Amino acid sequence: MTTDELADMGFYDDLPEEEPDVYEETNEGLQAPLRAPRREQMVMATAIEIAQQLNTVREKIKALRAQEAELEESLAAEMPEKLLQVPGVGVFERNKKDDRKAWDHEGVFSSLLAKIRAGEVKRATLEITEDGEMVEEDDVALTYRVLSSCARPEWRVTDLRAYGIQPDEFCVKTPAGYSVKLVTK
Repeated sequence: MTTDELADMGFYDDLPEEEPDVYEETNEGLQAPLRAPRREQMVMATAIEIAQQLNTVREKIKALRAQEAELEESLAAEMPEKLLQVPGVGVFERNKKDDRKAWDHEGVFSSLLAKIRAGEVKRATLEITEDGEMVEEDDVALTYRVLSSCARPEWRVTDLRAYGIQPDEFCVKTPAGYSVKLVTK
C-alpha cells in the first residue's frame, strides 16, 4: 500500500502536513533542522503494526481451529445417533473419517482405464450440432474427465466410488475419527 493510499485512509491525520522549522544546535555549533518523522517512516511503523495484528489474528484462528477440533471430537463421541437436531441451530450430521495412505496409483489408474474401455463410464454429451446431432466426448476427453475428477492431488474417494472402484483396495486405510457438519439450519 502506498503512502498516498494510507493518507487517503486517514493514517496520517495526526501528523502535520509541513515539517516544522525547528532547529537544534549540533556539537560544532551549527544549526540542523529538527524534523518530525517522515511519512515513509510512519508507513514502516504502520506495516509493523499491521504485521503484528495479522500475527495475532492468525494465532487466534489457530487456537479456534484447535478448539473446534476438540469440540467436534467431543460432539461426535456424545451424539447418540448420526443426526442431532439442535433447537435454534439446526441438524448436525456425524460421519466417520478415514485416512488413506500408501496408494497403489498404478492399480487405480488401471482400474479406471479398464472401466472406460469396458464402456462402464457414461460419456458426456459435448455439443449438439446444427442438424440436431449429439456429439459425445471421445476416448481421450472421457479419460481426462474421469482422471481429473478422481485424482487432484489425492484420490477423490466419492468420485472413485461413483465409477465402481473401491478405494480401500488401493491404499492403507486407518480410522481417523469423525467429522461433524451442520447440514441444515
